[in-house]
Order: sequence, then C-alpha cells, then structure tokens
Amino acid sequence: MLEGSQKTAELAAKAKSMNDLGKAAKEMGATVKTSDFVGQNSQVPDFGAVGRVAPQMFEMNPGTITGPINAGRTGVVAKLLLKQEPSPDEIAKNLDQTRDQLLDQKRQEAFGVFANTIISEYKKNNRVRVNAKQQAPIPGQ
Repeated sequence: MLEGSQKTAELAAKAKSMNDLGKAAKEMGATVKTSDFVGQNSQVPDFGAVGRVAPQMFEMNPGTITGPINAGRTGVVAKLLLKQEPSPDEIAKNLDQTRDQLLDQKRQEAFGVFANTIISEYKKNNRVRVNAKQQAPIPGQ
C-alpha cells in the first residue's frame, strides 16, 4: 500500500517491468499484503469492496499485475495469485437469485430510460414547465 497516485503508478510500472510485485514493492518501501480468496462483494482491509474498487481483477488471469488502483486513502497494485471459479453446484444454487437480481436491475434501467424520455419529451413540447426556484431536490439524486 502506498500513498500518492504517482508512487502507485511508479510501483505498477516497476512491478510489471520486473514481473515481480514483491521485489518492486520492497525496493520502493511499500507494504505487501496477501488476502484469502475474495468474491465480488468481499471487503479487504485497507482496500475496500473489491467488486466496487477494482472489478477488473475478476477478469484477470493468475500471475497478472494490475495497474495503479485508487482505493480511497491508499493506492494499490495487486497481483492475482490464484483464481477459483464456482463449481457447477454453486452456480446452480445461486442461479435463480442471480437471475432475479439481473432482471430487477434491467427493469429499473428500462423504467429509468422510459421516464427520462417521457420527461424530456414533455419539456420539449412545453407540456411540463419546471420552476427552478420552486423545484425541491429529488431524494436519492
């Protein structure tokens, strides 16, 4: 873990050129930490939610070193050591839940597009007028 985006970028470049994150980190005085297997919703100390901070890590192959990652207060360069794919039983067990989540997400996206299109069309045709001084902020926006 390093502070400063420039130092994190330097570490990433050095680690990739040497193909050795541990050695590059030692030369630059950075701390090296290892975690257990993590999922998309997992939290890693000093890093945060992996799926939110660095979703690209789930697409990497073992042995690959990331570029600089901004993890809030610290910068991170990571190396994927091992990758564990879910078993067919785990996939089958979570299939219905995942399908429902994706379906809900797609419904929300479709409704948002629909609502924004209608509002834009109404404003364009002067069917709706908004008084900016009187408009209250919409919760959650």
